[in-house]
Amino acid sequence: MEYRPVGALAARVGVASLSEEISAGLGVRLRDFGLDYAAAFQAALGFSQHLSVTKSWGRGK
Repeated sequence: MEYRPVGALAARVGVASLSEEISAGLGVRLRDFGLDYAAAFQAALGFSQHLSVTKSWGRGK
């Protein structure tokens, strides 16, 4: 599920029942750039973190 309190900010949360995973994250979009952070906990593997930085070129942004 994603919630956007303002156009540039997104808060995300998710649950995967088959893999017993819970995740949450935040995303920010500024012009052509994006920054996303997520954290997840899975019963078998434990805690993990993810970070991505994106850049968009051309049309269709």
